Amino acid sequence: MLNAGGTVRNYGWMANTPGSVGTIANPITDPFSAGVIQTTTANQLLYENGFYDPYFRAYDQVYPDYWRFNEWNREFQQFVANGNLPALEMIRGLSHDHTGSFGSALGGVNTPELQQSDNDYAVGLLVQAVAHSPYAKDTLIIIIEKTTVRMERTTSIRIALRRISLART
Repeated sequence: MLNAGGTVRNYGWMANTPGSVGTIANPITDPFSAGVIQTTTANQLLYENGFYDPYFRAYDQVYPDYWRFNEWNREFQQFVANGNLPALEMIRGLSHDHTGSFGSALGGVNTPELQQSDNDYAVGLLVQAVAHSPYAKDTLIIIIEKTTVRMERTTSIRIALRRISLART
């Protein structure tokens, strides 16, 4: 992508999560507004070129996907307003397609059912944001899940790959 002159934005791939998420009683729901860095990239190219959002929390079962969506959407709306959406966005951090860390989970998202619903809701909001943007006709969203049946799931009715084409005819 980069060699062909394309642009890239990374949300949670090849990342570390050194930033504080707060506590159950006082969580950091908006790291950008709070000025709390959430992610550092483990990839030198991404780091040197600023191809990642440092306020987007990478994979962490404690942190709700809805809050991650809010951070992604903050940047997405800026890209829409400026007409400069990267050609490729990689979003790994919507991680509640897996479940866990129930005792320390923030935002009351502390059961398998709530975490799976949190993931579905965040993914749906992301698709909705793109679908209602000027980029809808040129966007393909591919969602990959590691497995379709897991012991942590509330149901095994999940698909491993979802392809969402927003092109209108």
